[in-house]
Amino acid sequence: MQIAVNLFRCLGDEAIDRPRYLTFTIGGEQAANCADYLTEGRSVAIEVQLVQGGHSAEGVASAVYFVGSVSRAGTQFARA
Repeated sequence: MQIAVNLFRCLGDEAIDRPRYLTFTIGGEQAANCADYLTEGRSVAIEVQLVQGGHSAEGVASAVYFVGSVSRAGTQFARA
């Protein structure tokens, strides 16, 4: 799985806002749940151990949490 997060920082008076891509592996039952319930743009919280290098990072997810419902009507956490 790969996700993009915004990297925002200031260098002097200049603000830099650019995407940072994180790649990680999901295995077992968590992978099956992600295949069933994850869609582009769906909010998730991920516990992952990252190894960074350059402009990317790789790692293995220890837990994936789906934030809200599929219809985005709620704000419940469901552990994958």
